Amino acid sequence: MRIPFPLKVLAVVGLGLLLMIPLVMTFGLIESRNARQMETEAQVARLRPRLLLSVGNVPTRAFLSTREGISTLRGRFHTCLWEGIPLTVRPLFHPSYLLRNRSFAEGTPGHKTVQDIREILRFLLQAIPGF
Repeated sequence: MRIPFPLKVLAVVGLGLLLMIPLVMTFGLIESRNARQMETEAQVARLRPRLLLSVGNVPTRAFLSTREGISTLRGRFHTCLWEGIPLTVRPLFHPSYLLRNRSFAEGTPGHKTVQDIREILRFLLQAIPGF
């Protein structure tokens, strides 16, 4: 049986409990960048997340208002005020990048992502009692 790569990442991290969060593209048909940003703002305002995982360059640059790349930004938590909402943002490599770079050897994107997920879990354990 072939194990999908994202599940391999979670297995390396040592997760006993796997939470699958579906990705919902609520604005897939909206062509206007402003309309997409307004929808994203509404979702963030409604959810008020304690931690926002920003996957890839485009959302990371939008949330952090920077031109720096994902390789520079990942590996640490960032705080920002986005449209008046305080956020803690953790940039991660995009899954398509990880699929093209499947190694878990030290220093590779897969290894760095495993480290990121472990730090995210530590953050959640501290931020949410009983997590």
